[in-house]
Amino acid sequence: MSDRSEVERKVLSPVDFIQLQQYMDYCSLKVKDVLREFDTDGSLARHRHKECIDEEGFRLFLKTYLEVEDFPADLCQRLFQSFQNSELNGDEKAREVFLKDVSCYFSLLEDGQPRDKLEFAFKLYDRDGNGLLDSSEVDRIIAQMMHAADYLGWDVTELRPVLRDMMTAIDADSNGTVTLQEWVEGGMNNVPLLVLLGLKVSAHTHKHTHKCPLLVGKYVAEAKRAEVNRAKCPNPHQGVPFLRVFVKGLTRPAAPVLSGGLRRPYPVSQTQRSQSGP
Repeated sequence: MSDRSEVERKVLSPVDFIQLQQYMDYCSLKVKDVLREFDTDGSLARHRHKECIDEEGFRLFLKTYLEVEDFPADLCQRLFQSFQNSELNGDEKAREVFLKDVSCYFSLLEDGQPRDKLEFAFKLYDRDGNGLLDSSEVDRIIAQMMHAADYLGWDVTELRPVLRDMMTAIDADSNGTVTLQEWVEGGMNNVPLLVLLGLKVSAHTHKHTHKCPLLVGKYVAEAKRAEVNRAKCPNPHQGVPFLRVFVKGLTRPAAPVLSGGLRRPYPVSQTQRSQSGP
């Protein structure tokens, strides 16, 4: 029972990720530059002990890197606890974390690609470490995404079944578990998933994230219409194709500009282009 509570305590939530990303969006420093302060001649050197840093040093690192005086103490504590490693023991484990872990984590958030971040998130939610997300782990992800959506101010009234279908779509072979490959391939262009997991998307897709609540609502309406046919032809994946359509729509390139400054809502086919003239 105590082992389970230890795992619970160390797992960061999507809201934690979102809050951290919001701070990072406004910082001008690079993590590698701030970490140099832990070198022998740096201002934080006294908080480093061989390959580890203490909790006060971690707090000062966040304060310096994020350029804030009032970083939430509870979030700082959860971040520090998430870095605590089983290789450390006794009092040492309670007071220190490996500097290399802190460096890798914040460098990933700062410059990592969506694929790298999805792999990182997969390892966080694969709580038994068997390389698969089972139904209980998927349920936890959905609950965490619901919490994140509420934090972001989305209308979550009918969001849970939408997220359920989203996770169903990621399980490509429909065997009830999600592999790392399915998770990465299903999540790469899935902007709502990236947003609700608190993972920062690329500069191109990030500007589309404000559309997520609107498109999720559109999916809910479509899913309701699809329910009429479910009794006649039960299909657990019904509604998922539409989900893929609107998720793909979030990552479309900018539509061409037409005369008068108007934009065509979607790219047209070659046939449509020839019919509409130059």
